[in-house]
Amino acid sequence: MAKDILLIPTHAKWKEFKKKWGVPDAAVSGINVGKALDAFHGKEKAGTSRTILQGNLAACEELEKVLSNFISKLDKKKIKEYEKFKKAFLDGYAGMVHAKAEDYKRYSADAETYGKEILALCNAATKLKKEGTTLKELQEFRSGPVRGALAVGTGTTGVDTSQIKPLLSTIDTTINSKLTAETPQKMIDTFVASVHIAIEKVHGFAKAQGIF
Repeated sequence: MAKDILLIPTHAKWKEFKKKWGVPDAAVSGINVGKALDAFHGKEKAGTSRTILQGNLAACEELEKVLSNFISKLDKKKIKEYEKFKKAFLDGYAGMVHAKAEDYKRYSADAETYGKEILALCNAATKLKKEGTTLKELQEFRSGPVRGALAVGTGTTGVDTSQIKPLLSTIDTTINSKLTAETPQKMIDTFVASVHIAIEKVHGFAKAQGIF
């Protein structure tokens, strides 16, 4: 995942914010923004697995609901410069959390799409015979599932492709530029064996991230 620049304020920062705008404690009955912020920071986790991304999304949505209820139920008369306060609150709190939730939705969707490509790649690899796979079959494997996984992985956020991309790039380059019609079948069979090993590693790296 790209480095996160959407830093949700802490409880301490909320106290400073309240003091700056003159927001009284318990300004809205039954809603404790500080406690909600503590809960969010306790739930948000670092990582790129779908489980973590979806958990972080749920944490964002819970906090967003609290913030929305707070601003909608806050008595305007309690804040001297209410409109300015509201804009600052929406920009620095409610809007920030909403934007972060949208990021987690996108990261999770990207991870799911990439996971499907990897599974399609693994399935295609199982169809490559240990002995007798033709150059044409390898070229089709390269142009379809290998290139597909590489393409999707290039623009994917929320997934670490650093261990997967080199393995697929090696397969791609070998089939595209090193194997020819004159390559002995025994050499092709040896290469296919290495492909099976590489794809097993790819599957393991992807599974470890929880993307399928």
